[in-house]
Amino acid sequence: MNERAGDKSLNLYALIDLLYSEASLIGLYTTLISEDKLKRRQRKSTVANEYALHAKWKEYEKRDCTTEGLLTFASRKCPF
Repeated sequence: MNERAGDKSLNLYALIDLLYSEASLIGLYTTLISEDKLKRRQRKSTVANEYALHAKWKEYEKRDCTTEGLLTFASRKCPF
């Protein structure tokens, strides 16, 4: 959706039109994803962060990492 907005500030009515057009495609997207005809796109950095978080979680499950260590790692990898 950010690509369609063109990385610019939209006025309220343009934003409403864009959101409506995106919402009208949800049914189609759901069907295509369930039929494995559409894949989601992720940035490489997002994939790398998720991989690192899963690896850290496995460490936590093995008791090789404390809860504090896991949460500290997660807060650094996924700052909001």
